[in-house]
Order: sequence, then C-alpha cells, then structure tokens
Amino acid sequence: MPASEEASRLIPDSRLGVELYSEETHFVYELIQNADDNGYPPKAAPYLNFTAREQWVKVECNEEGFTEKDVNALCNVSKSTKKARNTIGEKGIGFKSVFKVADEVHIGSKGYQFILSKENGAFGMVQPEWRTFNDWSESPDVTLLRLSLSADCEAKIIHEEIEDLKPTVLLFLRKLLKISIDTPDFRKEMSCLGRGESIVTLMTTVKYHPNDEDDGSDRSDNMDDQESEEGNDDSNDGDNDDQESEEGYDDSDDGDNDDQESEEGHDDSDDGDNDDEDSREQYGDNDDNDEDDSPEIQQFLVIEAEAECKQAPPSGKTSVMSLAFPEVGEETLGTQDVHAFLPIRDYGFKFIIQADFSLTSSREEIDHTSKWNQTLRESISPLFKAAVDKMNELPPYRFVWMRYLPTLDLPNSFLSKPKNTIKDYLKDAPCLWSQNQQRLHEPKELIYVPAKFRSRDKKPLFYQMAGRRALSFNYQEQDIPTIIDLGVIRLDIDIFIERIEHVVNQNWSRFTQYTLDWHEDLAKTLLKADSEMLLALPLIPLEVPEGAEEEWISAKDLMTRNVFLKPEVENTQIPPGIDLDFVETTAMRSPARLALIRKLGVNSCDETAICSAIVRLLNRPKMPVLDDAVAQTKYLFEHRSEFTTSNINFWSTRAKTTDPIATGGKKIYFDDYRQTYPVSTLLPLSINAFHLHPRYLESPYADLGTEWLDWLIECQLATVPRMASKGLTKFSRNPSPDFSAFLDNSDQACIIEVLLQNWNFYEPGFGLISSHIKPKLDGIILPLPKLLRIAQKYGLKATDKRFLQMKIEEEEVIRYEKLECFGVCTKASGTFYLELLRHLKKQLEMPEVELVHSVYRKLQQSSDLNEIKLLSQYEDCKRLFCDISCVQKKATLEHVVDDIKRTIAEMDDRLITEDLRPLMITLSKYIKRSVEDNDPNVPGILQSLECAKVFPLRTRRSIQVVSKLDFSDRSFCFVADREILYELFENHVPLLDFSSAEVHKLQPLFDHFLHPRLLSNEVRKAFVKRGKEILDSALTSEYRKKSTEIFRCIRRYKLSGAPVHGRLHEKIQNLTVLEVDSVECNNMLYENRKLAGSPPQEPKVSVSTSGDVAIENSSKGIKIFVTNDRSRRQKALYHTIPERLVSELGLHPEAQAMLQTVLLLEQPLLGGIMDEHGIPRLPGRESVADRDGGRPSNHVSQNQTAAVIERVEVVSILTKFVQGFRPSSHWTSRLRKRAQVCSGFEDISAYEETELADITFHDEQGNLARWLHQQGYEDARSWVDGGMTFYLEVKTTMRDNATPFIMSAGQIEHARRFTKYASDQSPCSRYLVIRVSRILDECRNMCVYIDPHALIENGQLEKSTNQYSVVPARRDTSILEAGDDVGTSSDTEEDYDGAST
Repeated sequence: MPASEEASRLIPDSRLGVELYSEETHFVYELIQNADDNGYPPKAAPYLNFTAREQWVKVECNEEGFTEKDVNALCNVSKSTKKARNTIGEKGIGFKSVFKVADEVHIGSKGYQFILSKENGAFGMVQPEWRTFNDWSESPDVTLLRLSLSADCEAKIIHEEIEDLKPTVLLFLRKLLKISIDTPDFRKEMSCLGRGESIVTLMTTVKYHPNDEDDGSDRSDNMDDQESEEGNDDSNDGDNDDQESEEGYDDSDDGDNDDQESEEGHDDSDDGDNDDEDSREQYGDNDDNDEDDSPEIQQFLVIEAEAECKQAPPSGKTSVMSLAFPEVGEETLGTQDVHAFLPIRDYGFKFIIQADFSLTSSREEIDHTSKWNQTLRESISPLFKAAVDKMNELPPYRFVWMRYLPTLDLPNSFLSKPKNTIKDYLKDAPCLWSQNQQRLHEPKELIYVPAKFRSRDKKPLFYQMAGRRALSFNYQEQDIPTIIDLGVIRLDIDIFIERIEHVVNQNWSRFTQYTLDWHEDLAKTLLKADSEMLLALPLIPLEVPEGAEEEWISAKDLMTRNVFLKPEVENTQIPPGIDLDFVETTAMRSPARLALIRKLGVNSCDETAICSAIVRLLNRPKMPVLDDAVAQTKYLFEHRSEFTTSNINFWSTRAKTTDPIATGGKKIYFDDYRQTYPVSTLLPLSINAFHLHPRYLESPYADLGTEWLDWLIECQLATVPRMASKGLTKFSRNPSPDFSAFLDNSDQACIIEVLLQNWNFYEPGFGLISSHIKPKLDGIILPLPKLLRIAQKYGLKATDKRFLQMKIEEEEVIRYEKLECFGVCTKASGTFYLELLRHLKKQLEMPEVELVHSVYRKLQQSSDLNEIKLLSQYEDCKRLFCDISCVQKKATLEHVVDDIKRTIAEMDDRLITEDLRPLMITLSKYIKRSVEDNDPNVPGILQSLECAKVFPLRTRRSIQVVSKLDFSDRSFCFVADREILYELFENHVPLLDFSSAEVHKLQPLFDHFLHPRLLSNEVRKAFVKRGKEILDSALTSEYRKKSTEIFRCIRRYKLSGAPVHGRLHEKIQNLTVLEVDSVECNNMLYENRKLAGSPPQEPKVSVSTSGDVAIENSSKGIKIFVTNDRSRRQKALYHTIPERLVSELGLHPEAQAMLQTVLLLEQPLLGGIMDEHGIPRLPGRESVADRDGGRPSNHVSQNQTAAVIERVEVVSILTKFVQGFRPSSHWTSRLRKRAQVCSGFEDISAYEETELADITFHDEQGNLARWLHQQGYEDARSWVDGGMTFYLEVKTTMRDNATPFIMSAGQIEHARRFTKYASDQSPCSRYLVIRVSRILDECRNMCVYIDPHALIENGQLEKSTNQYSVVPARRDTSILEAGDDVGTSSDTEEDYDGAST
C-alpha cells in the first residue's frame, strides 16, 4: 500500500491532532508523560527541559534515545512501544497533540533526525522527512524536539502554560526527577529531592534573566548551547545521582525512629535540610545564582494504599491510590489538583489525590461513566482516614490535619461524594487527642474547653464535663469549628454550671477544699456568665463562728436572708428587727470572687443595702412587729435618697376590727392635716377602709413634718378617696366604692373643695368618671365676685339659694373656673342669665323693662344659647316666643352684623373683651351659613365691620380691642391656634385673645374677613435631647396597636379646617417612643415666612422649653420623647402626652380626656367606649348596619349585605306605592351599586353625582305626600298638591328603634339646609330619616322621622353632646312606626321610651 494511502487509513481525519484536545497547551503534559515512560541509562537522573521562545518551543530529555521501533510507533496512530504496567500513557496518540500548536516538529534522537509536518495534511503528520538541524547536532546525547509554532497560535499563552507548571507534577511520576523551564523572562528548575516512606520533598529554583538589548535569537542560541552543556553534564553525573537517590530512600526507611523521636520532642528538620543540600549538589544547582534566588522547598506527606476494589483492575491499570498532603504553613491551604500521574484539574480538595483513573479522550476530565473510576472513588474516604491515623503519629501534622478536610463542594462533580463521606468516616473514629494525650478519642467523647473556662495555668477547671473529656489545648482556635463539626461539643456556661452542680451535689467537701486560686479562676469564669442557673449555685461563703461548719449560700437564698459585705465604716446604725449575715473574709480578699459575689446580689452594708433589706422584710407575708416595722419605715424615709420609693406594706387598721393588719400602701388612707377635709371624715364607716396605724403619725414621727407626709404619699398612700380601685393606671368605667361613697355622703361644697385641692391627683381620671361627678355639681352657681356684682344689679344677693354658700376671694377665681367641665357655672353664661330671668319672674313687683331687656340681650350673646332648652324652661310662654315674637324666624348675616354694632355701642369697657368672644363666634357661624348658601352679599355685609373694634388683642402689657384695619397694619400679629403656642408666645408677640377651641369656631371669619397668621403654620421647632435615646419598645408597641383609636379621636376633634389625610394615620401606625433624660424644644417664630431656597434668617422670637415630653411631628414620622425619670414619668404618661398630642395635632381641648382614655385603657374596651361617645369609625372599618352607633359585630360582611337589602326593600316599597318613583333616577346613593346582586336591580348603575341623601324625590304630583298621609302623618294632607322635594336618609340597625343612630355633621347640616320655606305655612322641601331596625331578624320594623333637624330643635329628638348621636326623646305625631305591611293604612303602635345617650 502506498504511503499516502497508509496515512489516510491510519489518520482518516486530518484534524485528529488538532481537535483531540480542547486546550492548546495540553501537549505539555503529554510530553511529560512520554518522558516519564521513556527508558534512561543506568544511574542517570532523568530530566526534561523546556525552552520557549517567540516562534518555537524546544524540549530536551536525557532518555536512552529512539530506536527504529520507536520511530515507527511515533509515525503511526494507536501504535506504541509502551508496556502495560510500566507506563502512564494509554492512548498511543499523545504525541500528536503537539500539532495543536505547531505546524512542524523537528525530532532528533540517537542518530535519527527528521521532521513531521501538518502542512501536507494527514500524510505529513505520520510521514517523516529526514533532515538535520543544528540544535540536536550540538547535543547529540539527548532526545530533542523543536516545535515551530503555528501562525495562529498565541505564543504568550504557550509560554504562560509552561511557566505555570507546578512542582507537584513530579510527585507521582515514576522516573522523571527534574523539569527545567527556560522562557525569555526566567529559568525555573523543579526537582524531586527524594521520596521517603511517607515524605516527598520538592525543590523549586527560579532565576530571572537580565534585561539586555541583545538580539533575541543570539541569546537564544547561546542559551541553547548552555542548555546542551548542562544536559550533558547532568547525564554524565547520572551514576552519582542514582547512588545519592538510593541513599535518600534508605534514610526514609528510618521513619519509625523519626516518629518516635518526634513524639519524644526531638526535631526531624535537620535531616530534611541535609537531604535538600545533598540534592541541590547532585543536580548541579550550585550555579552562580543571585543571593535572592533561594530555592523553595515543599514537603508532602504521601499516603499510599491499595484501593478496595470489588473487581480486578482493567488491563494496564493499577489499583494503588495515593493522597499527598502539603505541609501546613502560615498561609491558608489552597485547593489541589487531582492526578492520574499527571494533573487533571482542581476538584476542590485541599490535598492531592493520585489514582490510575480512566480519562476522557481529551485527558482533561475523569470519565464519569467508568465503573473503575467509581470503584476508585469509594476508596478516597477510607484512605483519608488512614492518612489521619498517620498524621496523628507525626508532630507537624498531629494538631492540624483537620485543615485538609474538604469544605468546597462543586455542584455536579464526580468527586462530590467523598467530600461528604470523609467526615462520616471520622465522626466514629478515634482521631482526636484529649488534654492528657494518653490516647486518641472519638469526637463524640470530647468537649472543647474555651479559654474562658481554663485556669490561670492553662488547664481546664474540670477535666471531664457532660460525660466527655477535655479536648487537647494544642488544637488551634481556627480549627475548632471544623472539629466541632465532627461531633466535639463546645463547652458553654450551662454545661459548665451543670458540672459545678454535679460536684456540689456529689462531692461537696471536694468543692470547698479546692485551692483559693482555683476558686479565684472559677469566679473569673462565672463573672462572664449570664445564666439564671447561676443563681442556684452555692457560691457565697458566710462568716461563721470559729469551729462551726462552713456555710455557703446561693443568690436565691438572698431573698430570705440579709447577707452583706462587711461594712467599711464601723458602728453602722441598723434599725431593730433585722438579722444580718456577712460574707467570709477570705472570699472578700479575692478581687474576682468579690466581684462575683456582688454580681449575685450581695452589697456592702451601707444605707442603700439596708433599705433594700427593709423593703424585703416589709413585703414578706409575715411583717415585723409593729414597733420594728415603724422604725424600719422611718429608716427608709430618712434614707429615701438612697433607694427608689416602691410599694411597701404598712400596718393599718379598719373600723370593724381593732387588730393591726399588714396592707400594701395602695389600699391605705391617712389624715393629712393640710387637707381641708380629713379623709377619715369623707369615708363612711360602712366602707371599712384601711387607715394607717396611728403609731406612724404619733410622736416622734409627727415631728418629721410635711416631708414625712409627702413621702407616705409617694409610697402610694392616699389622703383623699381614690377615684379607681386599681389606681390610675387602668381606669374602670365606674368609680371605686370609696369615691362613690364620698360623692353620696358629701355636700357640694365639700366635693368642690376636695376636687380643687387634689386636682392633679384626680385629673387623669376625669375623662371616664366625670359622668358620675357632673350630676352632683351640674347647675351650681359659684359666688364668684364678678357674678355677684352682676347679680346685685338684678337684686339677687349672695345669700340666695341659687349660689353655693361659700366665700371665694377675687384671687381664687381662676382656681374655681376649672369646675366648668362638671356643669358648674363660673361665668356669666346663658345658664346664669336664665337664673336671673327666673329670679326676676318671681319678684312680687314688676321688674324694670330695661333689666329684662338686658337679660335677653345677654342670652342672645351667650355662646351656650344653643344648649338652652328655652321652650322647655318656659312652656307657659310658648305663645309669646313662637307666635308673637316669632323666635323661630331665621336670622341672617346682616341681622348679626347689625346686632354686633348695637351691642358694641352699649358695652362698657369692663365687659367688652369678655363679651366679644361669643359675638365673634356667632358672626363666624353665620358667615359659614351664608357662604354655603352662595350669598353674594357676604363681602359687602362684612365690609361694614372693617372699622369696628371687635377683635381683642393681647399684648405684653394689656388687652386692646382693635379693628380689622388696625390688625392689618400690624406686620407682626398672630393667632394662637394651639394652647401651648398661646402660653409660649403671649408675652412675646401680639396675639388675638382667643382659645384654640374658639379659633376653630372662628375659622370662617378668618377665611373670609380677617386672614390672620396662624402660629401653627409659622413656628418652627428644633429639638435638643439630653442623654442617650433608648427605644421604649413596650410603649411604642402599645401606641401602635391603638393607632386606629387615636386616629378616630383626631378625625373627631380636629380643629383645623383642612381634611385629615391617611398619611397621618400611617405616621401614627409607625410612631416611635424614645426615652431620654430630658428634652428641650426651641420654638422659633420668623417675622416673614421662610420660603424654600431663601437665605437663612434669624428668628424674630425664639422661646425654649424643657420638660418631660416632646413630640416631633415631621415628614419622616412622629417621635415621642419621654423622660426616663420614674418619679416624673407617671405624670408624663397620664397627663402630658395626651395634652401635647392635643396641642401638636391641633385638636379640640375636649380631645384630651378621650386621648387619656385611649392611651390608658386596654385596647379591647376602647371600641365600645368610643362608639358610645359618638366618635365615628374610620372609613372601611365600620359596617353600614352599625353606623347607628351599635356595638361592633363579628359579621361585618353580613351586616353590610343586610343593610343593602333593606335599602332595596325601601326603594321597592316606594317604587310600588309612589307613582313616578324610579330607582335609577331617585336612588341617589353610591351604595346602590352593591344592589346589582339583588333581583330586579341587576342593571342599576353606579351613582356618580354629589351625594346629598340616600333618596332624592321631587314630588310634583304629591304621590309621596299622599303615601305618608296614608301611613298616619296627618299634616302631609297639605302637601298632596305637589311641589315638595323630599330628601330621605336610610338608617339601619340590628337592634330596636330606641337604639341611637349616627348623623354625621354633614347630614345634620344637610337637614338644616333642606328645611326651607316657600311661605309661612307650607314647606317646599323636607329631610326624612327612614329608620329600619332588627335588619337581621325576620320581623323587621320601620319608622320615619320627618325633618329631624326640627325634631332636634324642639326636643323630640335628643342629640348627645358629641352632636353626632341622635335618639328619640318621646312619642310625637311626627314619628311614625309601621310593621312589614307598610304601604297600607295602619294604626299607631304603642308608645316607647327612647334611651338617651
């Protein structure tokens, strides 16, 4: 067969050598493999040299040289001269990999010189071309390959691959001992110095070439000559090398002795140094190198064993497996390559695995499908365990071998399984040393003792804990996590304390007989502990009489015994009745033991410690005897600065027993001579209250003065009846029995005096208990000097029964004005003038007309006129007021302005500022009405008041009355719409003299006439917090849980005209309460408004305040800063926080009582209380059925559905019985969209226009009026002629008709606006409320309230004080009830009583 055909047959694809390997540089490992498979002359030291230049790579080897058979094998595929078990190659095509990077290869060996080239395709790669070349001619004793690199090959990559060859490539080669690399940058030599029984030493030397400017080719030629000479020298010295190498192996046989010496503490490193020195000499490494080119020595522990094979190895394979462990240094161990004699790749192990793996054709990956490889893989874990056994015999590895444990797990890796099973092999194997190092232990038998549990001489305080021995301290800290992962446990304080308990319980004498140093070390350890178990250990030795048995106690025993450190000062005074024990002196001399004893709760015997002991004694079930207890209490008082006042027990007495009773201070009363009414006179004997034993108030304790009494009050004893049984932290909705008895058995003057004298004590509870106090005081007129002066004009004397018989001085007036919240008359109000009118009515002689006239003018000006039921007070004058005087005739804004002008002209200077406020409020109310009615004459009417002096203005020195023109001329005049701002700036800038509540009522006047500057918009705040800010997590969580209730209060009591946005609700849901020492707020007022981007300006006025509470309301959220001083914190929580919230958020002052309730009561109680007070629920959080103020339901969706159905039924009735009524036109509520699920209403669309009422019907034909008349409303007969417009609002409830229903402020206003008259007799529009009750029952009920606004005005419907909750007051013809048969004429139902809210 011709040569070309033979080549084609042998190499059917000419790309074989190019595409067989994915990496260009893999040919390097193929050449190394071939070199290791070569034969070498006797006593020669096999080596391989690589010389790399720009366009070529030269490879030299001192092997025996080619034979004809070798040449034939080289020029064929799958033919090799290698013998099965003596070589590491297997494919027979490894040499062809050079054609991945080379176009042409020059080969010279033992007289053969030829070229193989791929230029001629497959034929050129196997057909030699005989040619000589100079490189080999200069070194004829070596085999030489010169690779001419391809043009498309990157020489830089080839150079880097050769340069990156690791010395570990020599570890598992059979023959090759040295590899040299020469590149344009440096020369590197890697040598195997010796292979002992377990240790293999590798040496690497690197020498960098000098940077000269000679031609590269000349230098290369010189270097080639030098390499050839070195190669010859090496080969000539082969005999000596082999001899020395054999001697090196002989040295390694003494490994057992070396191990023995290492265990005895001898150092083996000297032998290693000599071996390295000999090896360097044998390889000729004594060239003229720079001093810096010192060789790098690496040692590997190599463990070799036969793999546990279940089947015979494949042909040519060996079952020997080796693991090589690099020597542990200071640097972290890196991952190593897996070898099949040569490196394959990195699989993430920290040691080298060598096995005769079957590889893929590219030799770059282990063949995953090979069963032989799977067998070898199973042998890695047991071989690693054998390596650990060996390392435990060698000192350098004994305490660091765990660093080789695999930690990196590559996904989908063939060798992932051994990484997971190696630890499993070790967990049950004896592989770790204990502290005594007598033998190896399994990890589960050992415990790691951290340094904090060791003694001063670095020994464990206990050698055995939790049934385990202490792990040797020679293991380094960085390896402990890995050791613990094997099953060793870490000693913690709980295990340590359990060991102490075991010693104490099993061998108490041994524990007490430990040395003082041991107890000192134990104390140092326990000082760092924070465990409750520590409290039960007997660690406190007590001083006992000489010869007595030792006594040690625990921290828990301190609850029943008074143990102290011996006092530093002799003769410390101790009150009677206290038994003291002292700590043993030896323990106090040890700093650590003394610190531990203090930590356990033992204190020095000083005043503070004695006070704590007294508190414990007084709070025991069995109190000290009376005299001792009183003396001990006196000691607490005298040293009150040494401890925080707490709740302690006192001896008390009761009316029904003579024996002293031990009682907590929260239940005890005592008479305080500073109180006008002693508490013993306020509480009847039937209450059987606890009173402080008289011994506490007798001499010498009576001589202690008011400080003693104040301190008793701090201990929560009371001098007046307590308002709530459980104190002021959680108010019940009813007063305590003590307070109820006080109200029932005391006259009005006594009640008033007690309340005023103890206002701060009672004020936090007024929000809930005021309803019980008000009936006792409502309507009382106090004999205030200003009221007496007015009364005298009308002939009413101070002795009249209308006045409370008591004397009030001029300077006490402000004090009594507080009582106005209980209905007490303290001002010249409408109630006062009504009493004057009654007085005049009962006079025998006819009063002067001017006196009566003046009373009526005052009534007209009174701000509480709307709350006076004038007709109910004077029913006998109904004809006068209604028919003759036409009281019901509607006033206009023009009437009000004229009345103001007339009133101002009649006022004297003394009463002018007091009477102006109600006038301005009335004016503001009528401005609002006129604007809502779109009256175009409002500006013209108000213009007539521009020059009228009607605005009270408070300046620093006085109160003036100014006009709008005067006010406009002032560039620096403000309105205080927050009470706190009024208090801050009243002495700094001119202010309109109105309260924040009055400012709210005056908002229409400000908007349409005056246009003042509100302080809340002008003042800027800056906070300075003293002390560290600490989050009060409990209070923050509580307030956030109540965010919905807080926001309900804000919506109900908001003063500002602006709407309350949901953003504020979100801020309240995320508010934060922070504790600080104190907080200072700097309130800055600028003369001109600061605009964004304007330059900084100095404030005109800056007022700083400091206190216990500050609220920072910024765009980022709300922060409440509260003092951490416990003595002031209680008042801050109960009073100051609600007060500041009212001020900061711009709420009506009435909100403070409700906010106190919300912040103090438990959340489950709040919903019902707020509903009963008429505080609307938030949109989306109330059912339609519950809008009437009913109790919250757990079936909201059911109620909503029922409410919609009831509206559908009402609409259906009207459709059936009222001709011309159409749901699509007359059902004017957005709720109707929900009716689409009801039969007959599927096509009804959503109502998009302004919603004024649920139903709006213009009754042109009188059909609705005719239906109302049929239902029993007699006056509807006059409306049947048509022309009436009806506005119907449907109110539903699950309960009966007597249930209060909610009318919003807007609905009440609509009802007023829709009550319009075309003439004096016939109305043209009416507002109706259709009330459907028991909507969830089968038997429903319906009634109609026609014109509810008029019903409220004449008292037939009662409106609660919150103005939103409405309830029937009594039966009247305007109220109609009917059953399910509505639509036909029916008789009137029997009367019912309406429940008042």
